[in-house]
Amino acid sequence: MTMTAVSQCARCAAVVNVHWPSCLVCRAVLPPVPDVPVSAELIQGNQGRAREPVPPILPGWLVTYRDQAGRLCGGADDRAHGTVRKCQWNGTNWTLHLTDGQRLPLAAIPAVSKTDTLGRIVGAWSTRDHGYDGER
Repeated sequence: MTMTAVSQCARCAAVVNVHWPSCLVCRAVLPPVPDVPVSAELIQGNQGRAREPVPPILPGWLVTYRDQAGRLCGGADDRAHGTVRKCQWNGTNWTLHLTDGQRLPLAAIPAVSKTDTLGRIVGAWSTRDHGYDGER
């Protein structure tokens, strides 16, 4: 017998699998399950204080995602809605803050484009095949 990790959707209270990207009932984006081991998430500093792990997506990079209507947004063709301002760790999950003010859970990102200091795309990948940082 296998165990499936379940939770409830914060919007409609439907029972959901924690590995699903969105609720099947109301389509709300579900918070991601961290895909890095706990031991790698918290690195002890010299003074014993935990530090934030290294962000998987860096400021200036471009991301794609689906809006509430299911339309693809962001990426190279929609930089106004897909440029990362920062990637913030809350102790359990990453949240992307975009330059247009949106906040998205990391699990909602199907593709990433890495940019150089001039904003030129130097690499692009799907997160499913290559991870969020492109190194998997």
